[in-house]
Amino acid sequence: GAGGAARVVVARSPRSYRRGRCAGPEWMVKPLVRVIDGAGNERQQCGAGMALCNLGSDAELRDRIVSCGGWRTLQMGMACENEMVQRSMLEAMANLVTADDVMEKFLDAKSNEVKIFVGFCSSDDPKAQVAASGALATLAQVPDIAEAIVAGNGVEPLVEIVLLSEEPALLHRGAVCLERLATNAPDAMFGKAGDEPPQHALGALGALSVLSRSSLEPA
Repeated sequence: GAGGAARVVVARSPRSYRRGRCAGPEWMVKPLVRVIDGAGNERQQCGAGMALCNLGSDAELRDRIVSCGGWRTLQMGMACENEMVQRSMLEAMANLVTADDVMEKFLDAKSNEVKIFVGFCSSDDPKAQVAASGALATLAQVPDIAEAIVAGNGVEPLVEIVLLSEEPALLHRGAVCLERLATNAPDAMFGKAGDEPPQHALGALGALSVLSRSSLEPA
């Protein structure tokens, strides 16, 4: 069944599958999306989300998931109150953000996409924070999206990550994201010359100063 297929996909690298007509991981995408869309069994939903997260690490399969409506389905799946289901949806979405059709959704600071990922940077779940901040760090390489993240109140939760977290993976992602925001959206981060700096500017500078003294080399 779909639950068994999900367990197999989670345990294997997408590159390890044999590709062929009516065979291979691309043929698992639609059934996995349907499991989430069915909103029946939370355990199966969580497994399907984890499976799509694994498949989404492959560029070709990432586009397949998006073209099959996977992004919207994962977003709808986050309405589930089960934190494990929410995290699996978020982690799968984080692996899809580099798809062209998805990146465009982050250009508007008021979009649900920006709100979701910025919001989960303040989650009580460190793994959800890792997924959200990692996705934002990836997206912040694009100047227009970097500006949207800043305008979407994305700086303060990243500053909190840097100042409060002791988890290396999370601290690393917070550092990368802040560095890219400072590089690709400097006016939005710190204000234009002669203008009053935005409220988050001082906190951002403080966080960057802390990072410069960090014992964690990537930070």
